Amino acid sequence: MGGRAWWVIDWQERLVPAMPEVVRVDALKAATNAVWYAETLGEPVWTSEQYPQGLGPTVQALAGRRTFAKTHFSCLDDPAMCAAFEDLAPSHVLLVGMEAHICVASTALGLAARGVEVTVLSDAVLSRRKADWRCALDHLRAQGIEVLPSETVLLRDLKVAAGPVFKELSRRIR
Repeated sequence: MGGRAWWVIDWQERLVPAMPEVVRVDALKAATNAVWYAETLGEPVWTSEQYPQGLGPTVQALAGRRTFAKTHFSCLDDPAMCAAFEDLAPSHVLLVGMEAHICVASTALGLAARGVEVTVLSDAVLSRRKADWRCALDHLRAQGIEVLPSETVLLRDLKVAAGPVFKELSRRIR
């Protein structure tokens, strides 16, 4: 196993409006910044779509990456995504998506059970209810999964406040 992968879980056109308006704009910005950063580093970015016939495609800002349609809550329970995961065999997966207490949590726990390091970007995951979001993140932390804001994860990874990637990231997170 080695390397990192970034998974965009169920950021779909018909699911986004069900999320609280007060957080969904900022969450989309955080998810978009994370995807931009991953692609700048040349790291793989995959998207999943929960029952796309009903929930629609991935939102435009996050579309255009390797996409897996699924009906399972955990991405690892979907045969195609699981096979792709096993081929790539990442040692670390970073997650953004919705809903935090269902598909994100199920996927994070499944990855951790396989010995994969997991980071959930707390400001880039959503649930319809704040209590569900909070409970999911608390539970994931209790299970040893790293849960941090996207700005913390990206700047920690970048390590230095200099250069073109830092300059663009700084512009994006403002």
